[in-house]
Amino acid sequence: MSGPNIVEVLSALRARAGRAWLTMLGVAIGSGAIVLLVSLLTSGKDALHAAAQDASESDVVVLRRDSPPEHQRRRAGRGLDREDARVLSSAPSLGGARVLGESSRQTVAKHGAKEKRITLVGTEHEASIVYRLTVESGRFLDDEDVASGRRVCVIGAEVFRDLFGQGTRAAGPSVEIDGQVWAVVGVLADKPMLGATDGTHIWNRKVIVPSTAYDVAYNPSHRRDRVAIRPLHAGVSVDPLRGLVKRFVLHRHAGIEDVDAGEADGRQQERLIIGVIQLLLVATGFVALFVGGINVMNVMLVSVAERTREIGIRRAHGATRRAIARHFLIEAVALTTAGGMAGVAGGVIIALLAAWGLQAVVPGWSLQLPLWSAALALGASTATGVAFGTGPAWRAAGLSPVEALRAD
Repeated sequence: MSGPNIVEVLSALRARAGRAWLTMLGVAIGSGAIVLLVSLLTSGKDALHAAAQDASESDVVVLRRDSPPEHQRRRAGRGLDREDARVLSSAPSLGGARVLGESSRQTVAKHGAKEKRITLVGTEHEASIVYRLTVESGRFLDDEDVASGRRVCVIGAEVFRDLFGQGTRAAGPSVEIDGQVWAVVGVLADKPMLGATDGTHIWNRKVIVPSTAYDVAYNPSHRRDRVAIRPLHAGVSVDPLRGLVKRFVLHRHAGIEDVDAGEADGRQQERLIIGVIQLLLVATGFVALFVGGINVMNVMLVSVAERTREIGIRRAHGATRRAIARHFLIEAVALTTAGGMAGVAGGVIIALLAAWGLQAVVPGWSLQLPLWSAALALGASTATGVAFGTGPAWRAAGLSPVEALRAD
């Protein structure tokens, strides 16, 4: 035999159909797991990103004051001020993005005998839009509050609970901060956070006041700790905007790199979480394929042992060792490739059913089936056949024709 005959390979598999089906099942589970998990991860990533935009500032570009590099230390850095925020908000190149200058400090809020450690934030009325804040009772800051420098504040849900108890959240009381009294005009709805741009991680522990009143009390230089920029349209990638803002500020600051435009903490945390989950789940699919590959090797070794006499007859009729090895290798690859195809089909079907079910319970869930995942699963299945079928194939090729003919 000059080469393996595909008909003979199929015949050999058909003769051991039960064993072949079980072998393919092991590979199908691994390849199907890859397709299914990639689909769920891709769909979940989109849903998580949409949710994270509400729970964190993952789609907000944040400028922070930073120390200039060593070669610029002799030049005075100006940092951020309210004029930077004003100029950025009117820049045509930003396409109408919302721009917000902020200052903050860690301090203590008091009401009667109760105290609460808080982050006091001096900001503008647009903060509710930039950070998607919802007021549960009362109102948020307005233009008049900022223009007049009123000593009014909007407090986080946790601050309200700790200072005023679990009663009805009605605006009207006041809090004392650093000896100054601020009238509470609103209470924020509870807002769990995945991350935040200023390191406090949670809006529930903040007290928000007009930037003008904050400047009078704490910040006569009108410096800003950060400037937050949110794209005008939701779902727009912030990476191009980040680069544009950084170049704009660098030009405005005469080339001094005294501002950092890194990613928001929430975005970094989101990517880390997704990356770890993706690595673990996809690795699970490859582990299943590895187990399936071991099963393929075991089945092929048993097949070689059972067909020893057949191998001897073929060698006696002129089949070369290479031809024998090729025949058994093709059997292994045929098993794993067929199993891979079945697994891909099964993974797609289960992904469709899973998406149908998840859309009913997870807002924003949509089916994603990347073609590369099917190609990866099928390629990995075929590679499994080659990797785990080579040993049994060469073992068959190495059998002595005389000894093989003597086998029962």
